[in-house]
Amino acid sequence: MLKWFIHPKTKEKLLVNDCLEKGLLSEYFPLAYLTACAQEREWKGKCSTTQLLNGARQNYLKLLVPYAINPDDNAFMILGTKSHLKLENLTPKSSFAELGLQESEITGIADLLEQQPNGEWWLTDYKTSGSYAVMLTLGLVKQKRPAFDDQGNPILYQKSGRWGKRGDQKLEDFWIIDESKKDYKNYQLQLNKYRKEIEAYFDIKISKLRIFFTARDGGCLTAKQRGILNNTYYIDIPFLTNDEVDNYFNKKKDELLKALKSYDMWLEDIDQNLGYKKQALFKFMPEPCNYEESWRGGNKCNYCPVVNTCILAGNPYRKEVTA
Repeated sequence: MLKWFIHPKTKEKLLVNDCLEKGLLSEYFPLAYLTACAQEREWKGKCSTTQLLNGARQNYLKLLVPYAINPDDNAFMILGTKSHLKLENLTPKSSFAELGLQESEITGIADLLEQQPNGEWWLTDYKTSGSYAVMLTLGLVKQKRPAFDDQGNPILYQKSGRWGKRGDQKLEDFWIIDESKKDYKNYQLQLNKYRKEIEAYFDIKISKLRIFFTARDGGCLTAKQRGILNNTYYIDIPFLTNDEVDNYFNKKKDELLKALKSYDMWLEDIDQNLGYKKQALFKFMPEPCNYEESWRGGNKCNYCPVVNTCILAGNPYRKEVTA
């Protein structure tokens, strides 16, 4: 549960309510921006599709432990939300935007269910992401090839260096798609969950699952060095069987709900003595995020707001609590 904003300069923790009511950070952020940063989805006992793409421990701690965020870190999330709203307002009448899952134990909102001129239904999710995420999804791999000018003549090095000898043909970078390098598991799980529920409720067949990426650093040198030459990419995502979808999400749901229920019941059995809250927290804490959930072995810990509590319980990727 979000309790504090971190001051962008002093790193001091400030109560969110004080920032919103007293303007403590108004020198750095508009109040409307801070209000957007402070918005959290209210927990009503049902897991969401996107929530279950995280590790159970992260979800467990975010629901039970007060944590802090730097509002500056939410800039791209808010940018993505604004883009979603703009596209939602322009959805054709024959299509559906922000379509909530119906009659499901796991909630979710699909960005776009769009009917094509040929009658096919396509399910699309909008993503505003960095070029690195787009590169991984595409499976781009950098390689080298001889360089030629516009007339087809070899381009030669004019002087010697670590790149080659003077007079040798220059090599240039180019990018290929390597199917084995594509990394879209979370997108695949999310879209297939939406597909399964929408098909069952509306009795339709969805023909394509797609991600529409907007590269937030598109056009910048860093993006180009990763092979991302466009600002947008419309990418097909493979289908999963309904059994694969159910096995993943039901397991993650049951793990989180069991931990939360055990926590609540244990406190209730001892008359909610506040001194036992910390004991209950650690007693029923789920296992740490796995290799994939932690972004390939702990990279996500750099951005996780509850990482310090996780470290106290035993984190395989981080050992020291940070300030």
